[in-house]
Amino acid sequence: MIVRPLLVVLMLAAQSPGPATIPPQPRHEQPEPACPPAAATAPLVQQTRSLRIVSAGPENVGVVASGVLVLRTVEFENTMAHPVRLSIESRSCGCLSATLTRATLEPGARSTFTMSTSASPATGAQLQVVGIQSAWDEHGQEESETINVGLTYETKVSFTLFPTSVFLIAIEGERAHADVFISNLDPDLPAPEIGAPSIDLPGWTVSRVRDPDVPERILWFRAEGPSGPVGQQDGAITWLPAGVDNPEVGTAARAPIRIITLYPYRAQPGGLVLTRRPGSGSQRATLRVSARLIPRGLGAARPASVTLDDAPAGLTVVLRENDTLEATLTPDANTGPIGSARARVVDASGRVLLDLPVVWHTAAPAPAPPHRR
Repeated sequence: MIVRPLLVVLMLAAQSPGPATIPPQPRHEQPEPACPPAAATAPLVQQTRSLRIVSAGPENVGVVASGVLVLRTVEFENTMAHPVRLSIESRSCGCLSATLTRATLEPGARSTFTMSTSASPATGAQLQVVGIQSAWDEHGQEESETINVGLTYETKVSFTLFPTSVFLIAIEGERAHADVFISNLDPDLPAPEIGAPSIDLPGWTVSRVRDPDVPERILWFRAEGPSGPVGQQDGAITWLPAGVDNPEVGTAARAPIRIITLYPYRAQPGGLVLTRRPGSGSQRATLRVSARLIPRGLGAARPASVTLDDAPAGLTVVLRENDTLEATLTPDANTGPIGSARARVVDASGRVLLDLPVVWHTAAPAPAPPHRR
């Protein structure tokens, strides 16, 4: 396979573009200077080995509001005498959407490429790039080239979020919440105009909180819902631009949210480890160890019993008084020298309160070497 990487720079003639899609501006803002002219919509026609650029949208869309959808389209034509296969090879950011209307082009056929993203709230010029691979078969060999298509914009930031992202540690079976505050960058201005919020976590809602102790220029939002299953959940709180009810237009603000959900109990120590001490006798002697159960929150359900997974015949784990776990292992001929199992502490309804490892090492450790003076 012969790969000929090729960077196609779209040289664009200067002409004024159509206005960028910007949500209604707050009444208190002063008109800003006109944005510099964006790149032209018609590039110089360039001939690559496999494709001709028929038309292209502007590479620089100018200044846009945070969260507004920015996009660029480029139309390609196959200039070769045999079919060309197009595919998205790379994206500079996972937030980029990139599509092709046709993946296989017969000679003379065309395909329209579209790249889009929501303008990030970062300051300064932003550059996003998508790599498109064009591949074909020639003389029994596959050849290819790569075309890099760029999209640049500058975000107009007038307000800030605190925090910009949310990280929660929650307890399984309980409800959790997170607060986000939005205010103008200029403390002398009133609260920013922003659309309705939403959240994409199952069972969660987000709403405005009004508190007389919080200044009117600060918007307070609270997201709340179930903690979810033990593990990690990822989502986001998003706000539409003011006066917009179509999320496809873009978002005015976005706060990623991550929830780490834990079991209602923890153990001290964190696992049950059965080991043999030097001089403790036969390798078939019984081993014992205990751990204390500690609730992570108020009102946690009481432990009722323990179940074991992947346990050998001689291993038992029982629940003693004062929420103490006691593990006992009596090795036999079938017990390996090293092994592990899982112990699950459950309440009266069978709900798992804690899952912890049980590990054993039945071989006696080597004695310490004699001390020499």
